[in-house]
Amino acid sequence: MQHTIPVSASFTIFNYLNLTPSFTFTDRMYTNKVMQSWDADRQAVVRDTVNGFYNVYNWNFSVSANTKLYGFWVPNRKIFGDKIQATSP
Repeated sequence: MQHTIPVSASFTIFNYLNLTPSFTFTDRMYTNKVMQSWDADRQAVVRDTVNGFYNVYNWNFSVSANTKLYGFWVPNRKIFGDKIQATSP
């Protein structure tokens, strides 16, 4: 069985920066596990299956940030040549 709980949110700070933290928790449940030990007399690994409920947990945390940048840029004619057409308002 597996349970997954995702949690995320979005916040705007300083009116320009968007932060999005995210947290995910995953729980996997198993009905048995394999116990291993070393038998020094036989020089071999001894494996034993044990029945019961056993959990394995994983979690992940992340934060992303983004913003939008607006502005005007006039390309340099020396670099782009005549490929740029001037527009007048």
